Amino acid sequence: MATKIFQLKGSDWLKGYSADKYFPLGGIFRYATRFDPFRQMGYLAPSIAPTQYGGSTIDTTIKWLTNFSASGTGYFYGQSDTELYQINAITGSTSDVTSSITVSTKVYGALVWRNKYVYSIGNGSSSQKIYSAALPVSGATEILSVSNYGYENVMCVGADGNLYITNGKDIAKCILESGTTGNSGAVYSLETGQISRDLVNDGTYLVIISDNNTDKTLGKNRCSVSFWDMSKGTVDRRWDIDDSYLIGAEIIDGIIYIVGRDGLYACNFSNAPRLVFPFNGNSTIISSPSSASQVVKYKNSILFADSGSGAVYAFGSLLPNQNKVMYQPIGSLSGNVTAISYNGYNTWTATDTPALYNHTFGNTYNTLDMRLAPIILDQPFKFCFAKCVLQSKLSSGQGIDFRLASADGNGVISDLISISYDSNNARQVIMFEPKPNGFGNDVLSFEEMIPFISLYGGACLERLEIWADPVDPLNTTL
Repeated sequence: MATKIFQLKGSDWLKGYSADKYFPLGGIFRYATRFDPFRQMGYLAPSIAPTQYGGSTIDTTIKWLTNFSASGTGYFYGQSDTELYQINAITGSTSDVTSSITVSTKVYGALVWRNKYVYSIGNGSSSQKIYSAALPVSGATEILSVSNYGYENVMCVGADGNLYITNGKDIAKCILESGTTGNSGAVYSLETGQISRDLVNDGTYLVIISDNNTDKTLGKNRCSVSFWDMSKGTVDRRWDIDDSYLIGAEIIDGIIYIVGRDGLYACNFSNAPRLVFPFNGNSTIISSPSSASQVVKYKNSILFADSGSGAVYAFGSLLPNQNKVMYQPIGSLSGNVTAISYNGYNTWTATDTPALYNHTFGNTYNTLDMRLAPIILDQPFKFCFAKCVLQSKLSSGQGIDFRLASADGNGVISDLISISYDSNNARQVIMFEPKPNGFGNDVLSFEEMIPFISLYGGACLERLEIWADPVDPLNTTL
């Protein structure tokens, strides 16, 4: 008699990615692409499909996205190496405003500070300068010249209200937004060989993220998190991290989350860094961002790009102090992600195609592809059927695919079955019966299973059930 041997529903959909692709460690998904578990809680629900904006106006790759407001309207700037674009954050209307500022051949950072758009440009070898421009941009004034060429100038407003900037081994400081008086390219210097990668204001300290890996090669290097009071010549605390190099950081729930090449770490002044998710070995995520411009705070999560693809991952929770999970709300973009922006409502990404995408507008949905980490059972079973309960009946353009596998996806317990909307038989509860593939890799009985599901057109899955007959262990054929 058929027995329900497995079920996913409700809070199960909030469990996030597994840290290991061969075993459900800290989560259940080997992948669940284009799925934000906090957008429609309690369902496996696809995220909104990206909408491209800017069209032919954006003809160079945006490296930095920076939010600002003017006359009650939200905007953001997208700056490439040679051009500056102004984008209306509500309508997506885009204009090229390069002629309103000073540009060079490379851009190294950007931020809004004291109602000024502050940005860094240079040629990578002999000249690198920080400029400020009134909002909306109209003319630009040099406020600092830095001597450590070719490094990103990531900017952060400190607890004292001044602007701090990564500058190779040094930390630069600007106290004046309209000129150079009092501004310095080196108010604090790291130990020889260290490179500052990102800065975070924790309310008391300027937290400096750094490493000694100039070429960003793989392998263990000296990576550090330093807590500087913006006054003394030494830091009050420094934690070391075993990683290839560090990339960016954000504060979530009073904890500093640091994205490294080999993993995501959590720490604060009192607690040493701990690995919360690996990006190497058997991990379900094996790549990371390439720049701090691809790491932002997103609701109660840290959002970061896979710089080698069109995917964007997040680690966080719906509410503060809840269990945090890894998930992938954005994916399948054309090109590699080069910058991310979130203004409290809209999420935008830039890619190297070049293109600019919004991930909030519209009512068209992504295709969601889900694969669970292997489920190990206590005894062998023979598959009877799978039951999928949707949020509502399938409507036009919607559909669901199901298959069940074993042996790391190579053994076929039940082959792919696709169910699409049928105007004569719209269904909310869909039963998937066994379907062999007939190519010699069918599995008659199994002790491990891997469900695969795809959702199309905005279909949302409420519950998945797997039903099977127990099999005598002495008569098992795997």
